[in-house]
Amino acid sequence: MKRRYSAYLPKRKKPNIIRALAFILASFFIASLGNTQESITFYCTDSARYQSIETIYNQAFERLNIDYYQHRSRSKTILNHFLSGESDGLCGRIYEFNENSRISNLVRVNVPIMSSSMQLWSHDKNINLSIVSTLSNSKLIVGAESGVKWAYEFLLNAQAENILMTANSELGLKMLASKKLDLFILPKHISAIILQKNPEIEHDIHFVGTLEETQIYPYLHRKYQHIIPALEKELQHVIDKNSKPLHLKESDTHQP
Repeated sequence: MKRRYSAYLPKRKKPNIIRALAFILASFFIASLGNTQESITFYCTDSARYQSIETIYNQAFERLNIDYYQHRSRSKTILNHFLSGESDGLCGRIYEFNENSRISNLVRVNVPIMSSSMQLWSHDKNINLSIVSTLSNSKLIVGAESGVKWAYEFLLNAQAENILMTANSELGLKMLASKKLDLFILPKHISAIILQKNPEIEHDIHFVGTLEETQIYPYLHRKYQHIIPALEKELQHVIDKNSKPLHLKESDTHQP
């Protein structure tokens, strides 16, 4: 009788596919965390003043190892970009913007990145800055661009009787030139841009004087509050390196 021999082979353990996949995914996740770099996105107006500060922001954020992206947008939609979550902050607003807007998740970065001044214009060459104190009992029609809170609040504080908010400052100066307005308030750099674009109205309007010098600050979403002290330090370093905060020059751009 032939004997039957059977070789004894130990049973091979089946690979645990789920465990292997979990290990691979975990490794990939940990590696990706190590490579993640914070980024900040701003939407800014399409004007040379904000194009010029892009260099300042780029240098400051680069020193913090943070990617910075700046997109162009119309001034009226910039706040909407922030409220919808597309933007991580605001390129530049006045010091009191937070208090005026009451947007709770915005934090001011306490380093001014540029400065400008608000001007008063008229079609009457005999008018001077003393007219401001008489606006509460004057029949003069005073205009400002809709959405420019500083100008509107200035007129309210002056208790101006006849306020007209225009769609934009270019329209406002044209209305002033045609005597549909008596006075108009706007930032210095904007008036220079408009006059470069519309030289025909220059002889019909008169610069009354400067109402106030205004400093402009960046604002970030509150979730980035942890980087603000370091950002303030780096912004100040970059600005000091360039001597001083940018002043909005009259020759900035031909685009309003």
